[in-house]
Amino acid sequence: SQMVRKANAPGDASMPVATGEPADFASISPTGKWMSWVDPAGHLVIMKVATGETHKVPEPGEVLSAASWSPDDTHVVVEAFDWGAPGVYMADVTSGRALRLTAADGGEGMPAWSPDGARVVTVSEREGKPALWVHTHVEDYVTLLATRDEPGAFARPARLKMPAPPGARRFRNAK
Repeated sequence: SQMVRKANAPGDASMPVATGEPADFASISPTGKWMSWVDPAGHLVIMKVATGETHKVPEPGEVLSAASWSPDDTHVVVEAFDWGAPGVYMADVTSGRALRLTAADGGEGMPAWSPDGARVVTVSEREGKPALWVHTHVEDYVTLLATRDEPGAFARPARLKMPAPPGARRFRNAK
């Protein structure tokens, strides 16, 4: 009979990360300096890998995708449900400030940042059916996040805050 050799299982080199809570939609920055995930409440959590230090991005609060990272590790784009439809938001990794990047009535999401940092591609229903859209105004938003301080650029009235539809995230029982 032929001897069957078992390779080392990939899981042998895996280890858990202590997040202190359930985690969904995980991602890691291009350099590996940062990790991110979405907590049970729907907020994006960003962890500095070297120290384990974490902070939550306060708004948007119903994140529906893993973060897509800028090539320089300084910003992320995510899909989040707010204003009545999914939209794409850019967040500054260190300040946690976020700004809406898209506004499509039918919804827009699943953002991916190009490796050269110049573009973000999304899936949008702007014309009634899902299609790819490329956004080239990325640097303008990076500048806005760094320079605009008035709350109006980032906040919106609480009465306009809308929860994501049930089942939008994968958590079943977050206890």
